[in-house]
Amino acid sequence: WPILALGLISIASGVAYTAGKYALAYTGLADLFVLVFFGPVAVAGTFYVQALDLPTWVPIAGLGPGALATAILLANNVRDVHEDRAASKKTLVVRFGRGFGVRLYGAMVTLAVVVPAAMVVVSHDHLGALAASAVASLVGRRLTRTLAQTEDPAILNPLLGKTALLLFGYCVVFALGWWLT
Repeated sequence: WPILALGLISIASGVAYTAGKYALAYTGLADLFVLVFFGPVAVAGTFYVQALDLPTWVPIAGLGPGALATAILLANNVRDVHEDRAASKKTLVVRFGRGFGVRLYGAMVTLAVVVPAAMVVVSHDHLGALAASAVASLVGRRLTRTLAQTEDPAILNPLLGKTALLLFGYCVVFALGWWLT
């Protein structure tokens, strides 16, 4: 039942993302929903289905991937801020400006760095998770700098893909590091 309920809530959120008068993508709430549903909800749901257990650390670990998924959305919204403003799409970047979007992107990368590091500090276990923190730190810093320094779509378009690759690499390294230690 919990997985069915979670699935129905996730589907409803997916529909609410672009449908209706108050679509999440047009109100500035999309970032929060991406963080939650692509992070703790997805990770906890996947873990629970496989283990039939849900330790407290699992949804916390999900904050890292959720933050990087949100960074993908932010890179898109920073790139498209002028078009979104013209279309009355009230993303957080439209509401608070490009600089805010760049800082929030950096904050999401930082959250992905901090989550595994904090988990190791608190549990004194699974040092392999620190590798994911290092990946996010090294690659994420460079991507954040690129986002801050240019408005050129020819550079920002590949930044979306690079942020997605960062998310993929982060998850693979985190999982391998966790499994190996």
